[in-house]
Amino acid sequence: MLTGGAVDIRLGIHLTADDRGLVFQSFCEEMQALVPGIRVKKEPQGDGPPFFRIAENVTYQILPTGRELKPFLDFLSATDMDFACLSMPEQLDPNQVNAPAMLT
Repeated sequence: MLTGGAVDIRLGIHLTADDRGLVFQSFCEEMQALVPGIRVKKEPQGDGPPFFRIAENVTYQILPTGRELKPFLDFLSATDMDFACLSMPEQLDPNQVNAPAMLT
């Protein structure tokens, strides 16, 4: 559960000249109103679409709504010990990926 109390919650936001950045910024403001303990760090502007950075190697380029919201909040509220089960292996064997696409 996302409480903002005992858990240190950080969320990075990367804004660009893209108009969608305003929606991302509004989402962050609503999150801060609901969870006062959350810290939002604005990253330097760049090219491309806006995104949230919720871990060093995890970004969201969409607003987490509907079915995406729970995994987003679960990841934000995970403790350091929880990250071990959420992280991907260093190198993924393409032959072990069950996907409707070829990985090369």
